[in-house]
Amino acid sequence: MSLLWFSASNDLISYGEGYIHFKQVTMRFQDTDVLISMSYDLDMFSSMYIFLFGSHNLEPDIDNFFSDFDDFEVLEIDRNNAVIFARNVSRINGAYYLYDSHELNGTVDVLLMVLPNGDTNSFIDASSTEATFYDV
Repeated sequence: MSLLWFSASNDLISYGEGYIHFKQVTMRFQDTDVLISMSYDLDMFSSMYIFLFGSHNLEPDIDNFFSDFDDFEVLEIDRNNAVIFARNVSRINGAYYLYDSHELNGTVDVLLMVLPNGDTNSFIDASSTEATFYDV
């Protein structure tokens, strides 16, 4: 059991993408804020670790992935999904909200940016979000 604990804790502290694979990030813009839902896969060993010790152990890696965002919190987290709320990611400029690009600390297979009017922009193998604008 000690060997399992030591090995698992080293993997989870590494912040690398070795044990976690980010499949999809969906950003739904709401005025100046954004609701982010993400899905990911874990390798078998990490999945067992999370099953035994709880999905809250993934939070440092999710925090690290979104470290370029100033004000965000993880609302929900489980073995394969998380929900994050980021505040004040856009600013008002006349009749539009302007959203600046943010670096992601890793790569996601599919990034979806859903604007309030329902328009969706999708990006493959994204390591940053794209700058965009949308109506007030």
